[in-house]
Amino acid sequence: MAYTKGKFKVDGRPYLNPDDKPDFDTLTEDTIICKCIDTTYGDILRCVSYGMTTLDEIIEETRAVTACQQCKRLVAEVLEHALKVANPFA
Repeated sequence: MAYTKGKFKVDGRPYLNPDDKPDFDTLTEDTIICKCIDTTYGDILRCVSYGMTTLDEIIEETRAVTACQQCKRLVAEVLEHALKVANPFA
């Protein structure tokens, strides 16, 4: 299942489900990646900008994946993309 516009929490913020394949062209900084903790794409981008590069560092900083753990694959995929965006020549 790919990310489709129109999936929003009650407060209006967009989100991905754990089984979604993120479309990085449509994600915004406020797109929620971990719904249990409300960790956003922007949170992960900020962590990378602070020098964090591993999934464990992201989990420790944002607390993503610490509730139901269903979003672990999704968080890892978003982290991989964020690292590429931060350093496109790596």
